[in-house]
Amino acid sequence: MALQGTLKDFSLPDIFQLIGLQKKSGVLTLKDGSEVVTVSFLDGDVVAADSLPKRMEDRLGMVLVKSGQITDMQLQSALKLQKQTLKQLGTVLVEQRYIGQEALREALRIQVSQTVYRLFRWRNGEYKFSQDQKLDYDKEHVLPLSAESVLMEGARILDEWPMIEKRVGSFSGIFGRTRAGEKAFSA
Repeated sequence: MALQGTLKDFSLPDIFQLIGLQKKSGVLTLKDGSEVVTVSFLDGDVVAADSLPKRMEDRLGMVLVKSGQITDMQLQSALKLQKQTLKQLGTVLVEQRYIGQEALREALRIQVSQTVYRLFRWRNGEYKFSQDQKLDYDKEHVLPLSAESVLMEGARILDEWPMIEKRVGSFSGIFGRTRAGEKAFSA
């Protein structure tokens, strides 16, 4: 199945639906300006997603720190060990007993989801789906996400996004945790 074009001609939900319904395996590459995102499908399910340039909030270590699974010090220690051993960060974190297998699976699900759901806000860009490519993903820890569930969550996010933008006001601010009654925003 050769599938390529622009998002103006064929929307992302349409692409995901087609790949999911036809249970295709391959890699969907999307480009918008300097950003390139790849989404890997196995039998119509999403098994991996990556972006270039890689956003800090999408990195596995940051997902685990933000979710409170590991501390920043544990992350730095694991990154140092990863550099020495050339093992995947998730493997290092599990071997060092900083996290368990289930926490790694959940963090990888969040990592893939964040990357994919951000795509639903794209209005421009080009896409190409290649079936020939060998899929490279962590088969032991990644639980496939059905294209249908990704579509439903993506639609929900698109519906709620205008409300979030209105409530937040400016995305140039920095938000932080406060005690009840304190103002948390600084511009």
